[in-house]
Parts: sequence; C-alpha cells; structure tokens
Amino acid sequence: MKIQQQLLDDETRALQAVGATKNVEMGNKELTQAIQRNSSSRTFLLLFLVVLTFSVLFLDWYS
Repeated sequence: MKIQQQLLDDETRALQAVGATKNVEMGNKELTQAIQRNSSSRTFLLLFLVVLTFSVLFLDWYS
C-alpha cells in the first residue's frame, strides 16, 4: 500500500516538474520579447530626443 502511494506521489511530482519546465520556457520567451520591445522603444525615444534637440537649436539659430 505504501509503495503504491509513493509511486503515485513520484508520478505526481514528475508531472509537476514537466509543467514547471514548460512554465519556465514560456517565461523565458516572454522575457525575450519584453527585452526586444524595450530595445526598440529606447531607440525610438533616443531618436525622438535627438530630432527635438536639433529642432530647438535650429529654431534658436533661425531667430
């Protein structure tokens, strides 16, 4: 009886480990996507600030 219970517990733990592995893999994919989105946002923000800076400098020079 105890051996059967231990086997069931082991099988449950194995299934939980597989599920946890899948969750970790999905989390890694989400983190990779978040890093890529952050990188493109940072590039856009930097470009926007550079254009804005040169626009202000040009308007100051033009006046």
